[in-house]
Amino acid sequence: MLFSFLLSTALAAPVPATNPLPTVTASSFRIGQEWIWDYSEASGAPYSSERYRVIAIRGNIVEFEMASTYGNAAGEPIPETPHHRLIADLARCLKAHANPASPQPWSIELLYWDQKQAKWISGGIQHPLAFEEKFNCDPHARSTPYRDPVQLDQKQGVDAFHSRSRNGQDRSWYELDGTNAAVAVEKEFHQQGRLTYRFIRRR
Repeated sequence: MLFSFLLSTALAAPVPATNPLPTVTASSFRIGQEWIWDYSEASGAPYSSERYRVIAIRGNIVEFEMASTYGNAAGEPIPETPHHRLIADLARCLKAHANPASPQPWSIELLYWDQKQAKWISGGIQHPLAFEEKFNCDPHARSTPYRDPVQLDQKQGVDAFHSRSRNGQDRSWYELDGTNAAVAVEKEFHQQGRLTYRFIRRR
């Protein structure tokens, strides 16, 4: 019902702000929850697989472990050994997108495992792309100076939403409802107008 209404509205006019798109909050996550995205080249050849697993929730702050496989191992079970930890403040993410006409900068923290010291080391403050391409914080469906109105479609068998950035940056398709609402389903990456690779959520 919700998808049909939003789709018909999106085709006729921008979706009104009274019908916000789903976003993630700290309550969207639980410890042990995980998702895997499989990356492939434009030819369809496997490129890599990446897993995000929730390991801690502290108020609005959610911490993930990230683990990957590459090449021929893509699409196979991912090793338990993580290569990074990602720390995101969900309140800051949502606040950054509160005003659709003027999104504000925010950042995440990445940590990496130092073999010599045998401990996690902060890699400093980072651009939030590693979080935002997997989880949606933007509730605004109408067009803005920075992106087109929302598009609705079926992706990988689920209802999904997507908006095209006006600076040419690719954006993800996020699931519209259900237990994975606001979690990325698919994303295509382009360079000079040509598809280079994509990711699809495995689960």
